[in-house]
Amino acid sequence: MRTLLIFFSLFSILIFLVGCGSSINQHEQTEAAVEDSIKTEAIYIGLIDSHSIEVIINQTPTAIQISEVQYKTLELLETNTPVTITYYVQKSTSQNILEKIEITD
Repeated sequence: MRTLLIFFSLFSILIFLVGCGSSINQHEQTEAAVEDSIKTEAIYIGLIDSHSIEVIINQTPTAIQISEVQYKTLELLETNTPVTITYYVQKSTSQNILEKIEITD
């Protein structure tokens, strides 16, 4: 009985340590999966769907992912509006993620 108690105690400690190690590793992977922010001039074309927009950057159409909050603002913006955008590329998915958009005159 005593051997069984020691075995379960050691097993529980081992499971606890493995769980702690994996959560730290996931946090490091998340930080490493994001590139630096990119700020550039663009032309806003419009919504592609409820979670992405199309802009023209250096004469190249580019899709950028947006949040629900950004969607509510961007659905009112007219096509061909000059804007300044700040976004980053998420390494794990290669998606462009919008951080900020400003209308330029």
